[in-house]
Amino acid sequence: FDLGRVFFYKWTVNWKFLPEDIFLSFYWGLFLLFLTILFWTILAVTKWTKKDGGLLNIITNSPLQQPSAQEIVSSMFTANFVGIVFARSLHYQFYVWYFHTLPYLLWLTRFSVVSKLIVLLVIELVWNIYPSMAFSSFALFILHLTILYGLLTADLYPPTKPKEA
Repeated sequence: FDLGRVFFYKWTVNWKFLPEDIFLSFYWGLFLLFLTILFWTILAVTKWTKKDGGLLNIITNSPLQQPSAQEIVSSMFTANFVGIVFARSLHYQFYVWYFHTLPYLLWLTRFSVVSKLIVLLVIELVWNIYPSMAFSSFALFILHLTILYGLLTADLYPPTKPKEA
């Protein structure tokens, strides 16, 4: 994480609703890093390690149970998504980095199917506005926060039903 790296404000998609001086601020980058680590910690404590008795239990009492494929994918996709939500700057090519995870993440939430489809559609529309504007950037931020809220309130690893013989 290079806090000294300066990004071009004109290419940002996610923070265009902020004034340029805030966007370029070292402290803004530090704040975003703090939020990323905070939400990774929240997810690690409340979601990713819940099945194994929590993060403290995993640290003090290994060995771990073998995680399922769903647990691995859900953890990786949610961790990546947190990075996207609080990235210092998203440019148009970054959409390719996470768009394929959005349906999976949305279907982990308790949102209605119609709501999930609307979120996907509006995210697609927002990413296709060029150049990005304050309203499209703010809409993307709100949609990202909505998904993050849905993930924080969802059961990321619902109990699986035993296979019938």
